[in-house]
Amino acid sequence: MGLAITLSACACALGCVAEAPPPVHGPPAPLPEFVSGPTAPGMVWVAGCWHWDGEAYVWLPGHWDSPPKLAAQ
Repeated sequence: MGLAITLSACACALGCVAEAPPPVHGPPAPLPEFVSGPTAPGMVWVAGCWHWDGEAYVWLPGHWDSPPKLAAQ
């Protein structure tokens, strides 16, 4: 009985792995992007980047965004 419980606990622990670690070699080189003009005055360009989704690297394209708010001093 004790062996069955131990084996069952091990099987559950092995089945609960959430995601694989990213490859050791890192993400691919950045993809080229066409940067158009800003969508509104004061916008800043946020470059695209690779993101590890748990299984593979996925390209997140660049976009225009509002600049971050500066903290009051």
